[in-house]
Amino acid sequence: FDFIIVGAGAAGGVLAERLSRNPNVQIALLEACGQNTHPLVDPSDKWFELIKTVPELEWGFLNEPLAHLGGRVYHTELGKMLGGCSSHNATNWVLGNHLDFDTWAEIEGCDRWNGKDVWKLYDQLTNKNDEEGLYMPVEYAKQQKGWSTNLIQSLKDHRVPFLENYNLGQQQLGVGFMQFNVYPDFTRGNSYRVFVDGALKKGRSNLHVITHAEVTKIELDDSVNPPRAIGIHYFDTS
Repeated sequence: FDFIIVGAGAAGGVLAERLSRNPNVQIALLEACGQNTHPLVDPSDKWFELIKTVPELEWGFLNEPLAHLGGRVYHTELGKMLGGCSSHNATNWVLGNHLDFDTWAEIEGCDRWNGKDVWKLYDQLTNKNDEEGLYMPVEYAKQQKGWSTNLIQSLKDHRVPFLENYNLGQQQLGVGFMQFNVYPDFTRGNSYRVFVDGALKKGRSNLHVITHAEVTKIELDDSVNPPRAIGIHYFDTS
């Protein structure tokens, strides 16, 4: 393989699809668990039930005790399936603020982390005119009536700014309708379904998905500086 990607989660799926557009490279995409075919995965409104009732599809990590919360320990839900967290989260599409990205770029000296450049990548992910037809769907909240409309109107009456689109990166102070990574029928759009499965259905034989592969070690070539990853060890979790 020319590329080995450890984890078929939200980022791994996008990376695998983009790399596989080059037919001259071979890509291995490894996932510790199996398929994401559980019936609670696709319905976007079943995410809470999925997290709480199907423990085998998440890692079960606990955070370190938090000093400012009385030493409490919380369960941190991270998806253990194809698509990772994008297969079991609440599908909220929230991008952040340009100023934060500009600040990180300045502090770390990494110009390409600035808001303008990062938003170009966000636009690529959700571009309905993608040349391959592979893009992450974004839909506004379905219930734009009743109590939600009344709540927003009440806040507007109290001079809270209404945000038609809070994902422009300019302002998050205000109120607006949520955006979700779902299809028009509100089934989930996760990174595996959208990008990896989409690529495989296009016949990209250079993309190889290996499930039940939990990586235990990364082999490094220490003869170069910095060291270069040249292989991995994994065991079959099935």
